[in-house]
Amino acid sequence: MEYTVYTRFRDQAGNISSAISADLMVDTTGPTGSATASKPIVGYGDIAVPVSLSAQDATSGMAYVRASYSPSFTDTTWITYTGSIALPVAADDLNPTVYVQYRDRAGNESSIVETSYQIDDTWPDGGIEVTGWQGTIATLTLSVTDDLSAVTEVWISPDYWFLENVTVVPYAATLEWDFGEYGEMFFIFKMPPTITHIHFGYRELLALFTRLVTVLFIYP
Repeated sequence: MEYTVYTRFRDQAGNISSAISADLMVDTTGPTGSATASKPIVGYGDIAVPVSLSAQDATSGMAYVRASYSPSFTDTTWITYTGSIALPVAADDLNPTVYVQYRDRAGNESSIVETSYQIDDTWPDGGIEVTGWQGTIATLTLSVTDDLSAVTEVWISPDYWFLENVTVVPYAATLEWDFGEYGEMFFIFKMPPTITHIHFGYRELLALFTRLVTVLFIYP
């Protein structure tokens, strides 16, 4: 609601000034907005999850925002409104909900809005089948799936710890690899770049004549 305020001034001698006016806007309505987790699926390798923010206030304008995993916001404070924020990945919930609230310049608060994301904590499942040989070149059939995250890359190296001589190729159903230089190779099936924890407790060993392939699965 908009008001016009008129003011006059009087000095000690009793002289009165002409009236001056100023427009005053009274804002009693809270802002509206939404929030969206920019990464719907993250892994424990992520430090933070970005949240995109969008809010509007037609009268006094946007001022502050707060976000928390608790709808009571007891663990957070108001910060200057911006288009995005980053929250630490939740430690005890695989499908956490983020609560967001906005405040305008007049101090009015919005309703609480929510967004959620998933934490992928399981490794992909599958393996390698040798389907052909031509000299030292093996044709490998790859069958690796994950319930939440796509398998995007295959890392290949003669080094068990993948510290040197690492070859990275896109994941595909079949792969040809020359074992001529190295008799033992290790394979990692890699999920999206943010999901990078290596699970060394699960290995599938395939005897390829005198050669050995070790399959290591990456899980978030």
